Amino acid sequence: MNVTVAGVLVTHYYGTNSVPMGTTVEFTALDIGAPPLNTSFTWSIFPSYGASIVSTYGPHDCYASIYFSSAGLGTIFTITAEISTPNCGLLSGFKNVFVTRGGSNGIFYPNPVSDILYVDLDKIANVQNKTAITFDISLYDSFGNLVSKEIAKGGIVEINVSKQPDGVYLLHINNGISQTPDVYKIIVKH
Repeated sequence: MNVTVAGVLVTHYYGTNSVPMGTTVEFTALDIGAPPLNTSFTWSIFPSYGASIVSTYGPHDCYASIYFSSAGLGTIFTITAEISTPNCGLLSGFKNVFVTRGGSNGIFYPNPVSDILYVDLDKIANVQNKTAITFDISLYDSFGNLVSKEIAKGGIVEINVSKQPDGVYLLHINNGISQTPDVYKIIVKH
């Protein structure tokens, strides 16, 4: 997911709103166009517990490596990049991410799957500290075709993949609050 605020783009390679605990994730902040001379990037994290900036690097420190520890499990962090330019002044962008146990965080199982894929919506609600959320769960094949769609408020959703061919699928889970879904790779293998 990319977020653009006042011309600054903040993104990370997971492409979702979640990152696994115990990992270091690279974030990128890029302004529109090449940064001019005397440009500087400043990175910050809120809240400050459970995550730390390991390093900044690249042209004018436009990249940051951020470590998410187990203390941050279930926390929603706001990663902010500010860019100071001689001509435009101060611009900023941010990305909100929440820290999971890693991988699927037990949200879906088994993976690989041969018949029924289970999606535990209550675990998602607990990780995001949300209640009364309506979830949109969609499964796409490797060609981008929708093969299953479910809408539910909680519990465990069952997705039957027994008639789907072997391959890689993408599970999209949208909580109705975020603009973009969390996306997970599912392997169907019979």
